[in-house]
Amino acid sequence: MEKRTVLFWIFIMILLVINSSIYSFIFNYFIPWSSFSSILTLLLYFIVIIPLTAILSDKLTKYLLMKGLKHHNNFRTFIITLLTIVLIYLCIHSISYYSEKNLEDVIRYTAIDFDFLGFTENHNQVSENEAYEWITNEGQTVEELLNFLGRYDVKRVNTDEILGRDSFSFTIYHDITNPTIVRVLNEKEIIVGEDFYQVVNGEIDMNWIKEFNKKFKGEL
Repeated sequence: MEKRTVLFWIFIMILLVINSSIYSFIFNYFIPWSSFSSILTLLLYFIVIIPLTAILSDKLTKYLLMKGLKHHNNFRTFIITLLTIVLIYLCIHSISYYSEKNLEDVIRYTAIDFDFLGFTENHNQVSENEAYEWITNEGQTVEELLNFLGRYDVKRVNTDEILGRDSFSFTIYHDITNPTIVRVLNEKEIIVGEDFYQVVNGEIDMNWIKEFNKKFKGEL
């Protein structure tokens, strides 16, 4: 196989991962979810992202070959170095992905971008025309809740390991970025967005949650 072909496919795979990550970040954080936006995002990915990645890969391949990679020794050294870097990155990413994290760090909240909080503990008390048991635009309320949840460390788990109904849930809305949706199924199992976590250092104090709910529900 020609050096140009090998380089092109290596670059297209690497750049596609990078571009897909950037595209996914923009979609998840800044584009409100809907069926239309999901279809549009998918179409743009195939129409724009993939062709753009191919063009960049081709240009990068031509540039590096002109700079000396067409020589056998340089080419072999470059390929080995590049693959080693990719392998190290994948190992670090995999370890980080499943490593233990503080729950407060997992829940995305930006004070300067905060709009309001919607909280529900007693789901049977929420009427059909309401989304939450109560809402507030006080940032201190969110910070009090997150400070409490910051007592706990969590790790990511497979989706089929979590079953059950929400014990309580809340959504942090932002002015610019997409909302952060948190569902606490029980004392050990939590869903943040679409990611599933399990508490590793004890159990969430549900009595604290009940008092928190009574305190702020009574104020509103």
